[in-house]
Amino acid sequence: MDDEAVSQRSADSRRAPALLCFDGSDDAAAIAKAGEFLAPRSAVVLTVWEPVRVWEPWDPVTIVSAPLGRLVANELDLDQIVADVARDKAEHGTQLARASGFDATSRVACGKAWEAV
Repeated sequence: MDDEAVSQRSADSRRAPALLCFDGSDDAAAIAKAGEFLAPRSAVVLTVWEPVRVWEPWDPVTIVSAPLGRLVANELDLDQIVADVARDKAEHGTQLARASGFDATSRVACGKAWEAV
């Protein structure tokens, strides 16, 4: 790749928005560090949540109670609660990104993080 192609590719990447994946961690230093390297530019803060029905039990004992837990989750509409929490986290991440020099918007996706990204 010649110098002109590298320069053009670099200029194109400065116009593209940065993708900032945010899980609501208390120590969101990565967003501030990204701001040092990438801002000012636009950014999308992405928070991903999973429906309760796809949560896997980690403890073998919970395999027995997992179906009951899913019934309770449906009755209490836990997916809506989880989605609301994800929206709050995304908005908080967006505020952090703006404070770090980004022109940021938030996006919330439902599913596996690796698929949403």
